[in-house]
Parts: sequence; structure tokens; C-alpha cells
Amino acid sequence: MNIELFQMQITHAPMLANLWQYYQLDSSAREQLDVDGAGRFETPEEDLLQALRSERGSSAYLVKCDGAVAGFFILHAAQIEGKPITEFADIFVLPKYRGRGVASTVVERVILCSPQPWLIAVFRGDLKALNFWRSAFKRLVFSAYKEIEPPELPEFHEFLINQNST
Repeated sequence: MNIELFQMQITHAPMLANLWQYYQLDSSAREQLDVDGAGRFETPEEDLLQALRSERGSSAYLVKCDGAVAGFFILHAAQIEGKPITEFADIFVLPKYRGRGVASTVVERVILCSPQPWLIAVFRGDLKALNFWRSAFKRLVFSAYKEIEPPELPEFHEFLINQNST
């Protein structure tokens, strides 16, 4: 399977908005999300546009498998203890491509190929995401990582990757 990553541009706004709906559907039971009167989940339009414009340290990427759209991921600028860090904020893989190494390949190409520090934040209730990251830490060769529980964000598990670089 040929996996490709493409940085999305503002012209991809409709595609990202549509993929975001699938992302929200995927987490709707866990997060108790409802659709609006038009049958859509709430979309953080300004945040998505910011990522598409690569503003304020955010960027959005399309994941393709054998030429077909397979998902997306979003990066954001963040801070830990007053130091800048890039957050691997969201990743979504369409169900057809799950269990085939797509998300692991994305992590390898984005995080493992970069010496910079990274932040991963996962909702405590998102057991699939927590299991994915904990499994990734066992399978993949990270230079350094540690799990933290931020007191200011009790709903999250956070992982610091390559923290020695900060």
C-alpha cells in the first residue's frame, strides 16, 4: 500500500470540513455529540481554516492510500512550561484503512523523522486513541517519551515526545 501525505491548502476547505464530520461521527457516542438542525456536527471552522492557511503554527495534512483519500491529521503550535512545542493534535483514518498501518506510518513519517519535541494530547475517555499511542510507544522507536497528566487539563492524557530536545 502506497501511503502519501500532502499538506492541505485553503482550496481543501470543503474536503477537510467533510472529513471532520466523519471524525466527529467517530467520537459522537463517546463525547455525547449531537448534530445541529442541518444534521451536521459542530465544526471548528476558524481552527480548520487557520490550519489550512498554516497560520499560528497550525497545519492540516491529507493522507492518501494508493491515491484514495484515507484520512487527515492536524498539527498545532502549543506550549509546555512556557516552551514552544508542536502538538500532533488530531488524526483520523477512515474505517476502510484502519488496522493496515496507516496511522503508524503517519507517526513514523511525521514524528519519528523529526528531532523536535512533540505533544500528543488524548481525551481520557478515548480508549482507542490511548491504546493506539501506548502500542505505538512499544512498537516504534521514539528517542524519548513520557506520559504526563496535566493538572490544568484533567480530561487529557498527554505524552511528550523527544522532550530531551527542549
